[in-house]
Amino acid sequence: MEQDARLNRLSRWQTEAKNLQYGYINKWAKSDKLWKGIFASSIETKSKVRQVNKIFFRKIWATGWRLLASFHSAFLKDYDNFKIEGRDTEGDPRFARVLHYMTQYHRDRMLLHGNLFLKFIWSFQNIIKFGLAGAKFYWNTEKDKPEFCVYPNDQIFLDLAADDPSKMRYVFFLNYMTQEEMEEAGYESLNDEISFSATDSNELRAARFYEQPDPVEGSNSPNYSGWAAGGAMGGAYTSGSIDSGRLDNIQRYRVYECFWKEKGVPMYGVTVDFKVWVKEPMPSPYGERFPIILGTCLTEAHKIIGEGFPEPLAAPQESFNYNLNMRKDNVALALTGHTFVSRYGNVDLQSLTNRRASSYTLMDDVNSVRHEQMPNVTQAAYAEAQADEFMMQDMSGITAGKQGMEATDKATVAQINFTESNAKIDLYIAIVGETFM
Repeated sequence: MEQDARLNRLSRWQTEAKNLQYGYINKWAKSDKLWKGIFASSIETKSKVRQVNKIFFRKIWATGWRLLASFHSAFLKDYDNFKIEGRDTEGDPRFARVLHYMTQYHRDRMLLHGNLFLKFIWSFQNIIKFGLAGAKFYWNTEKDKPEFCVYPNDQIFLDLAADDPSKMRYVFFLNYMTQEEMEEAGYESLNDEISFSATDSNELRAARFYEQPDPVEGSNSPNYSGWAAGGAMGGAYTSGSIDSGRLDNIQRYRVYECFWKEKGVPMYGVTVDFKVWVKEPMPSPYGERFPIILGTCLTEAHKIIGEGFPEPLAAPQESFNYNLNMRKDNVALALTGHTFVSRYGNVDLQSLTNRRASSYTLMDDVNSVRHEQMPNVTQAAYAEAQADEFMMQDMSGITAGKQGMEATDKATVAQINFTESNAKIDLYIAIVGETFM
């Protein structure tokens, strides 16, 4: 009875977290589409003028990777900047020194054998894209070593009713595991009443595997390009089919690693769909703190989750792409033009449609055909696109100067500012014709 009461309480908390996370899932899915260059479902992706797919200029993607390069330079370029020091002058310095070397040893092993650097990049990418990155830092008792695991945002359930991570009542990590993986993790055997589970359907997961098979669902998973409005999580799949025997072949379970506070005591347990325990509840081996690391980008007051860069940059990028494709349509119309043909002019329409150099078109009256003069708005479109780009630079902080493309007095002068050992060296390279000075 006590175990059932715990499972019911955790199930209610998971439902609460999922409902509060619903709005973020939709925003994150839109941010992921903007990052990847996927047009919104309400936009026609094919140009009716040029009869080809429209161009999606991924300015947010370029800005995000420049920010990621800055994060790498600030946090990941030199790992030896990290240091552990004691607080007093007696025993602490010796203990701190030992802990410092042990931490360095484990960090180096994780970099060599645990893809730690790649996981750091994933974390910073999630921070930039979504404004939130969640990772579990824990001790692997089977292999007796630390582990660092970055989770997709839709597989972490946080207590969003709290305004500070230290005040959260619970944290749940969702894992899709096979029977063999659960046995390797040391989980207890499942009874026959627990069936295999499909992945949670949500718009963020659909955007992450856009037009690709979901690796958890298997090769027969639906094609997510057919996402449409409606459904429990704000969308429903409209294309693709699922093999009826696929789930039985893959045999995956939804396994929740649960951390929660029970009468002020941090607890830990593992359950399958909040129906049965595969690791009995116990006091958390990680003490008062949940083993989760949260990274935020554009933080918001009184909220655990902040904003990512795609959210403020979305409108200027959509405007930029609109003007870009409108300019290309205008150029195509200006080059080909529109032709007015008299209904009674007896004009050779086939020849007129397929006109080329040195060709001719037969007609009874030369006044039967008139070509429309299309105004060229290329310069105006460039000005609009430049205004959109300035807005994106202003909001992201990635300006022309930081990209090394700032205008100077001479168009052929490039200025590189390089700082080394607190000394600033200005190198000017002037190019005049074929002479380098």
